[in-house]
This record gives sequence, C-alpha cells and structure tokens, in this order.
Amino acid sequence: MEEGQGKPGSSEIRDARESGWIEVTAPHNGPLVQLLQRELNKGESETIALAVELHADLAFWMKAMLEEWPRFTGSRCLV
Repeated sequence: MEEGQGKPGSSEIRDARESGWIEVTAPHNGPLVQLLQRELNKGESETIALAVELHADLAFWMKAMLEEWPRFTGSRCLV
C-alpha cells in the first residue's frame, strides 16, 4: 500500500486492511505465475494464480479476464 499513499481511496484501503476486511497475500505457485507472465503482466498473473490457489469463483475471474482479453493479447489464446 506504500505505493498508493496519498492517492484517492488510499485511506479507505488502509482502514479496510487494518480492520481485516481486506487481506493482502501473494500466490505461492511461482511456476504458474511465470507461465502466465508469458502473456500477462505480473499483477494479472499473480491475481489468476492466487484465484486458483484459493479456489475462487471461476466464473467471476474468467468473466473479468474475458472482458480485458483484447487489451493485452489481441486474438491470442492462453488455453
């Protein structure tokens, strides 16, 4: 959160973290992150890897990825 200090919403994020409403964590599956980084940026790769580790709602993050797909891959496919 140090990167965002002073930016709009930073105090709300800090409060949410301090109250336990938001938990900051990193994925443990480094090889998956590296594989995803062939096509995605670091943050997107870590988000997907963490979603897989936490068994997040697949439909939710797939929808998010499909909405953003053209921005970072054009017509390429990650399957």
